[in-house]
Amino acid sequence: MKHDDAAPLQTLAWRSELEAWCEAFEPQLDAWVPAEVAALFERIESLASLADVLAAGEAADAAAAIAVYLCTFADADLIPDAHQRTRLRELVESLARAVAPARGKAAPERRAPSPHLFRVLHLQGGGHDDALAAALGQQRVAVSPMASLDAARLALDKALPDAVLLPADRIDALQPLLDVAARHGSAVSHRVLWAVVGLDADLTLRLHARRAGADVVLPETQPDRAAALLIAALLRRRESAYRVLVVEDDRGQAMFCESLLRHQGFEVDIASDAQTAQTLLRQRTPDLILLDIQLPDLDGIQLAQRIREQASLAHVPIVFLTGEDDLDRRAEAMAAGGDDFLAKPVRPRHLIAHVNSRIDRARQLAQPARAASVDEDLSSRVDRVRFVEAIERVRRLPGTCAAVAVVAMDQVNATAARLGFVRTGDLALQIGLAVAADYGGEGHSCSLGEFSHLVLLHAASEQGLRNEAAQLRQRLAARGWLSTSVPLKVGFSVGMARYDGCGADPDSVIAAAIEAVDGARAREDRLALRDLGADVRDTADPLRRIVAAMLSQPLTPSVGELHFRPLMPVRGTREGQFLARLMLRPPGARTAPPVAPDVHGEIASSLGVSATLDRFALRLLRHYASSAAVASRGWRVLLQVSDATLEDPMFTHWLRSDGPAPEQLLLLVPAAKLLAGSAAIAALERASQTSGWMLRLSDPAQFDAAFLRLGNPVGVMIDAPDAAALAAHWGGVTRAVREHGKFLVVAGVDQVRDLGPLFAHDVDYALGDSVGDWQPTPAFEATEPREQ
Repeated sequence: MKHDDAAPLQTLAWRSELEAWCEAFEPQLDAWVPAEVAALFERIESLASLADVLAAGEAADAAAAIAVYLCTFADADLIPDAHQRTRLRELVESLARAVAPARGKAAPERRAPSPHLFRVLHLQGGGHDDALAAALGQQRVAVSPMASLDAARLALDKALPDAVLLPADRIDALQPLLDVAARHGSAVSHRVLWAVVGLDADLTLRLHARRAGADVVLPETQPDRAAALLIAALLRRRESAYRVLVVEDDRGQAMFCESLLRHQGFEVDIASDAQTAQTLLRQRTPDLILLDIQLPDLDGIQLAQRIREQASLAHVPIVFLTGEDDLDRRAEAMAAGGDDFLAKPVRPRHLIAHVNSRIDRARQLAQPARAASVDEDLSSRVDRVRFVEAIERVRRLPGTCAAVAVVAMDQVNATAARLGFVRTGDLALQIGLAVAADYGGEGHSCSLGEFSHLVLLHAASEQGLRNEAAQLRQRLAARGWLSTSVPLKVGFSVGMARYDGCGADPDSVIAAAIEAVDGARAREDRLALRDLGADVRDTADPLRRIVAAMLSQPLTPSVGELHFRPLMPVRGTREGQFLARLMLRPPGARTAPPVAPDVHGEIASSLGVSATLDRFALRLLRHYASSAAVASRGWRVLLQVSDATLEDPMFTHWLRSDGPAPEQLLLLVPAAKLLAGSAAIAALERASQTSGWMLRLSDPAQFDAAFLRLGNPVGVMIDAPDAAALAAHWGGVTRAVREHGKFLVVAGVDQVRDLGPLFAHDVDYALGDSVGDWQPTPAFEATEPREQ
């Protein structure tokens, strides 16, 4: 950006205000006061939004960087940790240096561009660190070694590299590092490649690394090959960067948007008129278009219509930039194909939030189409999706024994060392084609690694499964590979996980099959089978057998019902709130009492279907909430979710698709889950965008005041047996809840005499036998509900 000579006094005043802001913010780095930080954030956001008018160069970039980084803490009322405060201090110092030229100070020197192709952060720990770093260095890759997790977190918080390398014995550090990267925003964090260095033939390691969030597993014993694989993956990742086209005739506004987006890791193109925009769109397709509604050569709405007429651009999100409040004009723009609006002057957090959410959703919707590409990684994902669907399809076949088998070549490392890189790749390809020829139909096979494949087997009996697996192993072992004149003979092992009669999720079945193949290698016949449903089938309790059989099949509304218990207002004022629980009714047993969560929840956990059960409950709740009888009553339901639900990466997706309206649901989360680690808190922070949640405590020792800031719960429920226990043990909890402005629910109020003392402890709502029993239908009061 060039300095605007037309308004030097305004620019000087703006810089002075930035300098004053830096001085005012400095104390917050040591004593963080949320209310003061919120006010300072509003001020820096306002100052940053003036940058497009003043064209203030480097100072504008620095102000935008602080506004974007600080909005995460201000909006969610979070307190930064030591690493984040260090990053904030660096940003403030950068802004102070940027405004220094206006006070006659020397401007900081600009660093020359890096000669390196990529930057890689390497968390050390393995025995091949130096060899891999040297191999990468020869390919113009800058490797920054990190001796500790804390050092790696601090480096990531400052700036994100192109890739992060971790040794196999440090996979546990992957999630903390992913959490740090996520703070930079999805547009830039999704470009980081996460690689684990280990034995790529180790199937358990590959699956464990993938589940932990790794993108690729590199061979630790072949540094040159590992470097080549990493660079190839980085080049593919670079091509997938988020790209935004800004169509704006106001140069200052366009440059301001570009500055903000580039700080978040986007690639940005700028067009000042419709003709230039159309030329750029013919050259490459962006992920999103920011379109001014008024352009000099063509109306923005007309340009949107032309864009939508092109098949390749039909699903690219269009966000209009406008200063107009004319609702008819906005409706016309939406009808022309617009997806959203941003009001001018653009606020940094609004721009980033709109662009991130629209691009993320567009890419999710486009994933099936992209998965059909010829790219090897994506095509393997398609195979994996079809294979998982086939697992569920075969599970439902009556009278069938079903198993997932892992077919793995024996002595992979020795064979690869003998054949060399090229011929080893040819061998892997031939084996994959042979397995696909036998079992590829209907998605019954997919690749698990270069020399391991997943195969779906089913037969009339367990012995039939064993026979089919033995025949498969023998066919592969009998073949000659690579050459007809001097064929190569290799051995294979087969591990199976039988899953009919149980509700284990596909990932658990696959993991069991991988464990089985490790056992198969120690057996003479190279075959091993694990029966995941044996415990369920062998149980002597008829009710448990029936429930296990129900949970092994897709659940229908006829077998489930929701029961509700009312929350009685004590000091709170909102009525129409209920605690809900899912009850199951075995088919053909309509007169028998339904099965309560303490029974079916335990069975679901043992079968690995707890998340499926939670999703079923949300579907029932959504159906009930949409009925005419309750739709207009302003009711709200508390529903406890399982640990498996919080660990499900698709949790927030199906919460939006299957759950009721956000204002009708509060998720109830046990404190024990939050004590187990940050993954649940991260899941709840994502879920809170769709639904609120409450913390549930069964013991005062579980309480940590940090829970009231992390994830932003709306309230706390405590299980207090009686008023005496509430007074003796829960005083510190109730005080902290009040101080943080959360509402408090006490459960277990079973005696009428326990109601009175609740007022003394500022309890908002009560639950228990003395308040109301469980009912299949909520008992609404005649009065209209009032907001708290």
